[in-house]
Amino acid sequence: MKKQAEKQNALELNPLKFALSMGIITSGLVFGTTLLATYGIFSSFYVITSIIFEIYGKLGYSVSIIGSILGALFSFIDAFIIGFIFAWLYNKIN
Repeated sequence: MKKQAEKQNALELNPLKFALSMGIITSGLVFGTTLLATYGIFSSFYVITSIIFEIYGKLGYSVSIIGSILGALFSFIDAFIIGFIFAWLYNKIN
């Protein structure tokens, strides 16, 4: 009986930890992509930053140093919420 309970717990996601990891990864990617596009290191990143601008442009995001910080903040919040809901639903369905 104890092994079955341990197996069940091994299949569950911790919603807070999952949400934090999603937020950190997403905000790091948005921050890095925007900084690289700001300095023109990879010209193909302008396609990605234009998509980010469509999502967060009305909140102050732009391809700049300040925009990279704002984009990282907004994407962290969005990914945290989505990650938490995903892990919570996964645990409910599982």
